[in-house]
Amino acid sequence: GLKDMGYYTLMAGDGTNDVGALKQAHIGVALLNGTKEDLTRIAEHSRNTKMKEVYQKQCDLMKRFNQPAPPVPVMIAHLYPPGPSNPNYMKAAEREAKNKNMTTEDYIKAQGHPTETIVSPGAKSLANAQDARQAEVQKKAAGFADKLASGMLEAEIGDDEPPTLKLGDASVAAPFTSKLRDVIAIPNIIRQGRCTLVATIQMYKILALNCLISAYSLSVLYLEGIKFGDTQYTISGMLMSVCFLSISRAKVVEGLSKERPQPNIFNIYIIGSILGQFAVHIVTLIYIARLCEKIEPRSGIVDLEAEFEPSLLNSAIYLLQLIQQVSTFAINYQGRPFRESLSENKAMFYGILGVSGLAFVCALELMPEINEQMKLVKFTEEFKIKMAVVMALDYVICFVIEKGLKAGFSDYHARDIAERRPEQLERENARKKIEAEKKAADEEAKRMEKVAEFERQVAERRRKLEEWRAGRRAQ
Repeated sequence: GLKDMGYYTLMAGDGTNDVGALKQAHIGVALLNGTKEDLTRIAEHSRNTKMKEVYQKQCDLMKRFNQPAPPVPVMIAHLYPPGPSNPNYMKAAEREAKNKNMTTEDYIKAQGHPTETIVSPGAKSLANAQDARQAEVQKKAAGFADKLASGMLEAEIGDDEPPTLKLGDASVAAPFTSKLRDVIAIPNIIRQGRCTLVATIQMYKILALNCLISAYSLSVLYLEGIKFGDTQYTISGMLMSVCFLSISRAKVVEGLSKERPQPNIFNIYIIGSILGQFAVHIVTLIYIARLCEKIEPRSGIVDLEAEFEPSLLNSAIYLLQLIQQVSTFAINYQGRPFRESLSENKAMFYGILGVSGLAFVCALELMPEINEQMKLVKFTEEFKIKMAVVMALDYVICFVIEKGLKAGFSDYHARDIAERRPEQLERENARKKIEAEKKAADEEAKRMEKVAEFERQVAERRRKLEEWRAGRRAQ
C-alpha cells in the first residue's frame, strides 16, 4: 500500500467500516456526529455551569453570615427567575432573545418567568439599599434557595440541554478525534503540525548557533581577559528572553501551501547554514579582537580573577556579540508560508529593530550618554567605521548564506503521489516536447502575424505620405 511505498498516510472516518484503516494510517482522525451549532451550545453550557457554581458558592457564603444573596451575574441572569436578587434578568433576556432572533416578550414567555417581579419592591430595595427594607429583603432571600433549585432543575430538563457527543470505536482506534462530522479538522491538523515542525527546526538552529558562539566566548575569549559588565549582561539576557518568548507566540497562518517543511535537521541546508553562520561569527570576532590588540596592546599577564573594567576589547566584543545574537534570531526565523512573518510578529520585530539600533548607536557613539551607562569606552573615528562595517557585514553574509543554501539545497517539494514506469516517463516527456514545440510554433506564428501587420501599417502610412506630397507638388 501507500505505507509500503514510503508515503505518510492520513485517514478520517466515523468508524462504520474503516476502523482498520484508522489504526493503520500514520494519522487517524475519528469523526463524531457534531455540528458547529452543537459545539457552540456545549461551550455555552460549560461556561454557564461554571458561572452557576461560582455564584452558588457566593450565595452559600452570604447565607452563612445571614446576609442577602448577591445579585445574579449578567452572564447567567437569564437562567434564574426574576426577583430581588436578579435585577439583571431583563438585560440578559434581551441579549438571549437577540441571539435567538426572538422578541424579549416571547423569550420570557418561553422561559415561563413573569416580568412583573423584575420591578418588584424587593428589587427596588436591593438597588437602593435602604435600611428600612432590609428586613423584607432578608425574608425574601430565605425562599431564594427554592427558586434557585427549581430554576436549575428546569434548566436541566429543558429544551436547551446541549447535545451529548458519544465516543465510539473510531475514537479508540484513532489518535485524533474531531467533534465535527465533516473533515474541516484535517487542514487544521496539517497546519498545526507543519507549524510545530518548523518551530522545532528553527529552535534547533538558533540554539546550536548560540551554543557555539557561547562556547567560543567562554573559552578562547575568556582566556584573553574579556569580561562583560552587569548592565551588558542584563541587556543581553532581556534580548534572549524577549526573542524566545516572541518565537513561541508566533501564530500559524491560514491556508495550506505547496511548500513542505524540512523533514529533519540532518541535511545540507540546515547543517551547512549553521556551520556557515558560525564561521562568519568566529571570523568577525577574531578580526575585532586582533584589531583591538593593535590599537590598545595588552600589558603583562591576563588576570582571569580580576574585576570587570571597561576596555576597548571588552566594549568591541560585546557590541559584536550583541549584533550576532540579533542576526541569529532574525535570519533563522521561519515565517511564511507556515507561520506569521517576522514583520507580523510585532513584539519580536520591534525588539530586533530596537536592539540593532542600540548596537549601531553605541558603535558609532551617536549618543555618548548611552555608552557611559553601558560601561563602554570611547572609540576612535577610524575604529567606529570599522566596527560598524564589520557588524553590518556579519549580518549580510549570514543572511546570504542562509538564503543561498535554502534556495539550493532545501527539500520543500512534495513527493509524487504515483510512481511511473520508464516507458510511461518516455511517453510523458515526448508529449511535453510536442506540446512545447506546438506552443513555440504558435508563438512564432503570432509574432510573424504582428510583424506582417506592422509592415502593412508602415506601407499604408508611406502611401498616404506620398499622396500628400504629390498633392503639394500639383498645387
